Amino acid sequence: MFFSAMKRLDLQLLAAAKKGDAEKILALLAAGANQNIANFNGTSPIMRAVQNRHTEKAGRINNAVENPIKKAARQRAAFQRKKTARA
Repeated sequence: MFFSAMKRLDLQLLAAAKKGDAEKILALLAAGANQNIANFNGTSPIMRAVQNRHTEKAGRINNAVENPIKKAARQRAAFQRKKTARA
């Protein structure tokens, strides 16, 4: 079954997004829930939040997980600062 393949955290994230529970959304994302997961209808947590008029929460879901490209750039910049400080 489709749901058996989904992590428990991901299912909880979908439910929290539907309810608009911002604290639980952030906690689940911090615990490793996948913000890009979709249910059997193809609905993601962001889409669920918007469908239930929780647009602010949808923004939180979107902003809670750092973009991998920005994260790599931030880490590279930090490394360069340390390298420059040693010289």
